[in-house]
Amino acid sequence: MLLHLLKMRLFLWGCKHSKVAWCDVCLPKSEGGLGVRDTKVWNNALLSRTLWNIHAKQDSLWVKWVHGVYLQGRCVWTFVPHTKDSRLMKALANVRDLILSKFPSLGMAVNFLEKSSLLGKLSSSKVYELLRTKGTAHPWMSFIWKSYIPPKFSFITWLAFRGRLATYDSLGFLDINDACLFCKGGPETVPHLYFECTFTGQVWTLVKNWLGISRRMSTLLSTAKWIKKENNGAHAKAKGVRLAFCYTVYWIWRTRNMICFEKIKPKVEDLVKNIKFMVYKILYAMYPFDRITF
Repeated sequence: MLLHLLKMRLFLWGCKHSKVAWCDVCLPKSEGGLGVRDTKVWNNALLSRTLWNIHAKQDSLWVKWVHGVYLQGRCVWTFVPHTKDSRLMKALANVRDLILSKFPSLGMAVNFLEKSSLLGKLSSSKVYELLRTKGTAHPWMSFIWKSYIPPKFSFITWLAFRGRLATYDSLGFLDINDACLFCKGGPETVPHLYFECTFTGQVWTLVKNWLGISRRMSTLLSTAKWIKKENNGAHAKAKGVRLAFCYTVYWIWRTRNMICFEKIKPKVEDLVKNIKFMVYKILYAMYPFDRITF
């Protein structure tokens, strides 16, 4: 697990120009992040349990010791740590102030912590949710993170939604030609690549026709919103639509890189054929005894 996290860190931030800010990565998937917990905020959430124990477990021998040695008659909700106090007490005071800053009064803060406790044990997850940075809700973003969609498809789609793919317009500091590698028309940007470009636009139109979708959906955002609304079921065809969308985004990006580095000359029909093959391959692995057609 640690090695996996290290590899992810090196991929996202292993160069001068990071792909995505860490604070954005730590947002929930429904808010456009990866759902990775912010370790600093999580540590504060864990410390809040100690703070709550000092408040709630007055009969505990350890709590009595804390009151006698550190607080010395001071209230845990109002005490100001002295210079000579331990790092733990200073950290607890910091966490306390963070929690109190979320409420207009001490009573409301204590009431929240009481409701977030079960049998006297404070829920760290609920405190984490209170303290973490909030992003804009994008409920349609969560559909790209499904167990049946290979992670590399989901990840490239996620980067595309965030506008963080290394398109030529984002590499202006290299002083290179920014023309689209597919159509040679406009500058290569994420919106152009998906699906303003005449080449990729044809690919997406043919994929939609194959899926039986008549709606125009000429941007990533409009497509995602429609899929979230109209194909939110658990049946094979709904999964196929989500899978086809993510794989189309992924395969267009991979083909773009093959044009750049391997000098291939792609054809629209070849991309569409590959997309159909991959969708059927994954669906038949999931439903080996079902007849699936679009």
